[in-house]
Amino acid sequence: MSFCPAALFLNNSAHKNTAEGGTDSPYTTTCGRGGKMSVPSDRERMLRLETRAKEADVTLRQLKSYVQLLKQKAGSPQAAAQEAECKKVEADNGRLCHQVTQLKQRLVELEVRNGIEQVPSPKRVPLLSKAQPASPPAANGVSPPPPVTTKSPEAPVKGPAKEKKEGGGASAAVDVSRLDMRIGRIVSVERHPDADTLYVEQIDVGEEKPRTVCSGLVAHVAMDSMNSRLVVVLCNLKPVKMRGVVSEAMVMCASSPENVEILDPPEDCVPGDRVTFQGYTGPPDAQLNPKKKVFEQVQPNFLVNEEGVATYRGIPFAVDGKGVCRAATMRGTGIK
Repeated sequence: MSFCPAALFLNNSAHKNTAEGGTDSPYTTTCGRGGKMSVPSDRERMLRLETRAKEADVTLRQLKSYVQLLKQKAGSPQAAAQEAECKKVEADNGRLCHQVTQLKQRLVELEVRNGIEQVPSPKRVPLLSKAQPASPPAANGVSPPPPVTTKSPEAPVKGPAKEKKEGGGASAAVDVSRLDMRIGRIVSVERHPDADTLYVEQIDVGEEKPRTVCSGLVAHVAMDSMNSRLVVVLCNLKPVKMRGVVSEAMVMCASSPENVEILDPPEDCVPGDRVTFQGYTGPPDAQLNPKKKVFEQVQPNFLVNEEGVATYRGIPFAVDGKGVCRAATMRGTGIK
C-alpha cells in the first residue's frame, strides 16, 4: 500500500474541523497511486471571485478620483493662463509674418531703385526627365561594354579676362568715380498708375529730353514740393521696368528706416552739372553692370555728416564752384 503525506495532512485537518464543529474542508482529498490532489472546491472559487471584485471596486474608485482631479486642473487659473499665452503667441506670430512680408516688398523696391533687375525663380525640372534610359541586359545575362567615345581636341586655355569699365579702358577700381551723378530739375511728377508707393518724374539732366524716373517717395515727400525742384540724379544705372514704367535714373536721398529726404544741391546749379568728389577724378562708366554690383559696393560709404553735408568717405558731394549737396534735417544717416 502506497503512502501519501499530503493526503494524511488533509485528512487530519478534516477530522480536526469536524471534531471542533467546523464545516467540511473546502478540498476533496483523494490520493491514488499517482499522489494527485483534486482541484479547489466551488466555495473557494467563490471566495476568490469576491476578493477580485473588491479589488476591482477599489481600482475603479481610484480611477474616478484621478479623472476628477484632471477635470479640476483643466479648469484651474493656470490652464486658463496657458491658453491665453498661446493665443498671444499666435497673434505675435501673425504680426511678425505680416512685417516680414512688408519688409520683403520694401527690399524689392530698394533693389529696383538701385538698378538690380528682378529675375523670377526658375522652375525646377525633375532630374529623372533628363536621365538616360538604362541599356537592356544582354541575352546571356552579361552587360555590354560601355560605348567608346572620342574626345574632340581641346580648345586652348585662355588667361583670365581683365575687368574693364563699360565705357572702355583698363581695369578700374570700384569707387565713386564710376558713378555718373548730375544735377537735375524735376519737370513734372505724377503718381504711378499701378504702384501706390511710387512717383513717376520727368527730370531734366542736361540732355536732349528729360529722363523718366520712378521713385518710392510717396510716403515721405509731398508731390507739390517736388515740382521744379533741383535734385541729385544717378544717371548711369541700367534702365529697369517698374510696374510697367521704365525708370532711367535714380534720385539720391538721405535715408533711414524711419525717414527719407531728397538731397538739396547748391542753389545756383543748373541741370547737367556734374557732382564730383575730390581725389576721385576718373571718368564714370557709360552704364553700370548690375552683375558687377558697383553701386552696391560704393553706397555703404555714403553718409550725411553732422553738418548735414552729403559725403563719400568723408569727402563732400560737390559741384565745382557752386558748393556742396546737403540734407535739410537728417544727420548721421546713409544715402540711397
